[in-house]
Amino acid sequence: MHWAALVQSPPVGRVGLAVALTTAAGAGLTGLRRSSRPRGAVHLAALGVVLVGAMGAMVAMGLPARLAWPGHWDDLAGDLGRGLSGIRTVAWPYGGPEEEVRRAILLGAPALLALAAALVCSALAPFAGSAARLGVARA
Repeated sequence: MHWAALVQSPPVGRVGLAVALTTAAGAGLTGLRRSSRPRGAVHLAALGVVLVGAMGAMVAMGLPARLAWPGHWDDLAGDLGRGLSGIRTVAWPYGGPEEEVRRAILLGAPALLALAAALVCSALAPFAGSAARLGVARA
């Protein structure tokens, strides 16, 4: 929620939804760690979970849904580029008229949350089978 305070009149409900979506993605990644499917399939599914979670959270934060589709990622990059180039000159919290700047600021949180979920799950992956190897009972 602190991230949203970087803009005036932050979209509190949208922030909550973005946090819920990235948390659900993290839970999905955790569930995939326990999968007995082939490793390649699990990695592909994990990539899908991260992408869907990140894009869903970004749409929740105000990204136009059409920009979340791979065919429009060039437009997304242009939108973010314009927004990020305008950040250097803003007063904080941002309350200016440039929607691209506001969107670039707000989209940072879900992008970082999705990345954090992916990194935490990948860091824990080597330990997923440790309990079984040590003979520890699983609940």
